[in-house]
Formats: sequence, structure tokens, C-alpha cells
Amino acid sequence: MERHGPSLKLVYNYLSKNIPVTILCLMAIQTLTCLEQVHKHLIIHRNLRPKKLVISQSGTEILLTDFKYACRYRKQQNNILVNDNLRTTSNKRFLNKFSSLNQHLEQVSSPKDDLESLALIIVYYGGFAPVLDIKEENRGLKIKKIEQIKLTLLSELSFKGAPLEFIQFYNGVKQSSVSDYPQDYEKYKQLFRKLLNSCGLNEKDVVYPHLQMMKQHNYDMKVIMEEQETQAQMDSIDEDHRVFRKIKELDDQKYHRLISLENQNQSSQKQ
Repeated sequence: MERHGPSLKLVYNYLSKNIPVTILCLMAIQTLTCLEQVHKHLIIHRNLRPKKLVISQSGTEILLTDFKYACRYRKQQNNILVNDNLRTTSNKRFLNKFSSLNQHLEQVSSPKDDLESLALIIVYYGGFAPVLDIKEENRGLKIKKIEQIKLTLLSELSFKGAPLEFIQFYNGVKQSSVSDYPQDYEKYKQLFRKLLNSCGLNEKDVVYPHLQMMKQHNYDMKVIMEEQETQAQMDSIDEDHRVFRKIKELDDQKYHRLISLENQNQSSQKQ
């Protein structure tokens, strides 16, 4: 937050949940470029969300952040292969309204999942996917309802009012195969360039609301940074708990040795 501008999620809230289609088009083009490079290095982000898309301070480009849940993959006989331990163990922790259907169904991750998440972000932040707004206090029940919606979702009916290019992008990704790699990133970018051109603009004409603009409007960046730090601390605590559970799964003898070693470390630190 100190080195870069706000995330797409913060811009969405700052603009009263009304992001212009032109900004969404530029964001889509630049995020596709990010994903193209990431996938080229055989990495899947797996948790693409608006708060992971950060705008540069100059307000001219999107930066893809937070690869905490990312994983490497490889192709073998036209199949996408990832570490078996990553198939289902962490999926449930980061499922949200922008997760792909395959992630909900605990299928093997692939570049298609990142592209489907991007398509859902664009349509939702354009105000064309109210169907994904589920009010439910129980997170597990909420995720299950979102999964059911995605199972029966028809883009032409569910995304009413969305530009044709948005729907074509979503349908193009959905109709592609998990083993399709590389995806036709340039074809998808051309859809959004076409929409920009129809508005009489090109990519260089569109600028994001950057950090200085938000400061001029008295947007409290300190509060934002505190929220980010709190979330990071919570994630760290959760990671510690998972490690502790793994340690306890060891036999008693090894567990006691680890506890003894930890006590020795604490004593030496005090001295």
C-alpha cells in the first residue's frame, strides 16, 4: 500500500460501486497481460480477486499481487498436472464469488480458472451480475449457494445489460477446455479494445483513479493500511495454527522433542 496505489476493490468502493466500463476494459486488458506472463512461467494464481489487483501510483497500469495460493503446473499428454496436495487442501479456504466453477467442484486447477475469475470480476464490477450477491451469515452455506448459481448460470440471462464483449469473454473462457494452453489471450484483449474503440477511446486515453486523487478527496489511507495489516496478521495466525496441527500429528516422542527444542530456544532468547 505504501509503494503502490489502491486495489481495484478500494476503487470500486471509492467510486460508489459504479466503475465506468472504460476502466473495466483497461483493467481487463492489463490483467490479461499479467496472467499471460504468469501462465507462461507455468504458474496458476488460483485466487484472483479485486483486492489482489493493485493500481500503480501513476494510475497507468495494473499489478497482480499475492501469490500465497499460487501453484506450479505442467502439461503431460494434453493434461494439466499440479501437486496432488494442492487439489483440495486449500481450495475451501479462499473460495468466493469470483472463484471458478471448477474450484467450487474441487477440480484440478488450470489457467482457465484464473481467466474465469477475471471474467466474473469484470461482469460483477460493471454492475451486471447481482445474481452473485448472496446474503448469508454462514460462510459455508453462502459458498454453497454461489456454487449452485454458477452450475445453472446462463450468461445472456444472468448478466442482463452487460456489453456483448463481456459476455463473449465469459463464454469464451467457459467453453474452453481445462487442457487448453496457451489460451488465446490476444483474442480476449481485442474484445475489450473493440469496446473501448466504440466509446471513441484507446488504452492510452484511460487513466485509473490513482493514489493522489484519493488523498485529495480525504480518503483515509491509514485506515486502509491498518485493515491490510490486520488481515495479514490473521492470515499469519491461521498459518501458525495449521502448522501446529501438523506437528501434533507426529508421534508423541517426536512431538515432545520439538516442544523441548522450542523451550530451549525461548530460554536462549531471554538470556
